[in-house]
Amino acid sequence: ENGQTRWERQFEGGGGFTDIDAPPALDTGRLYIALFDGPLLAISRENGKTVWKIDLGSGSQIAREGGILYVSGSRGVLHAVNKESGEIPWKKEVGPGALTAPVVYKDVVVVGLSDATMNFLRREDGHLMYRRFARKGISSDPVLSEDRLFYFSNGGRLYSLKMIR
Repeated sequence: ENGQTRWERQFEGGGGFTDIDAPPALDTGRLYIALFDGPLLAISRENGKTVWKIDLGSGSQIAREGGILYVSGSRGVLHAVNKESGEIPWKKEVGPGALTAPVVYKDVVVVGLSDATMNFLRREDGHLMYRRFARKGISSDPVLSEDRLFYFSNGGRLYSLKMIR
């Protein structure tokens, strides 16, 4: 009420880094936080205590849609994580290289790959539906505005795609 600290928490990484490179995903009563070297945690907004914790590291912002979190793992694998339990209903190896933060458009999860492509996966099961090649790969996070997807390639090109579903 008056700017006083309600609680504070120190995080420990799973490996050599304790980096937290992306903002937490917010939900009613919970924060979802990914450390670069792992873990991925759900913590209580009220008291900062761990609700669940899984061995999954990420340096990218987490996307949230319905009851699922979409997390770009640090080794080219996109994970769907049940936000209530921390269970992983599916994961998909997108390719070699680093992934951008995922974005969700209707029934599609979109994620860039540093080696070459923007990838469009079915939200339900992670099935790769389509890849779009980009000059020199993609490192910047894609952005959605209504039915438009915008992203930069590592070659300095800006792409604008109309999303149709």
